Amino acid sequence: MTLKQHIIASGITSAYYAYVSHSWLGAAACFLSGIFIDMDHWVDYCWIKKKICWSLKELEDYCYHGNKEDKIFLFLHSYELLLTLWAAAFLFFNDPVWIGLVFGMTVHILLDQIFNGVYPWAYFLFYRAKHGFPHKIFFKKMFENDILKDSRELS
Repeated sequence: MTLKQHIIASGITSAYYAYVSHSWLGAAACFLSGIFIDMDHWVDYCWIKKKICWSLKELEDYCYHGNKEDKIFLFLHSYELLLTLWAAAFLFFNDPVWIGLVFGMTVHILLDQIFNGVYPWAYFLFYRAKHGFPHKIFFKKMFENDILKDSRELS
């Protein structure tokens, strides 16, 4: 999803959260986390390209059309992290701000999973780590074109 789409989705999500939680701070955390979770894309770009990205267009191009030989870490886009944060939010904090923060991240990842054309296991950090974080296991087209083709050739 694009930044604009995430801003719209986060606006709707945080309005709903404000309604059910009666917490404007929680709604603000929900809104911001639903957008700024994508900062891990910027960190990946800087780490892999060894330079700072100042252009949103260049960053989006890299995210969707990056070199399939590159790695993709996206440490914030992780179901394992979400599970840990949900447990912490309820067990230790039980605070509308913390719950709003995790709710915003959760909606973001679920929307990415549905609309970004990613491989079903893409948002499992352990799965990405097991395979060495290759970019090509993330997106379905790359996965189908490269990984599945390679496995069919081996059989």
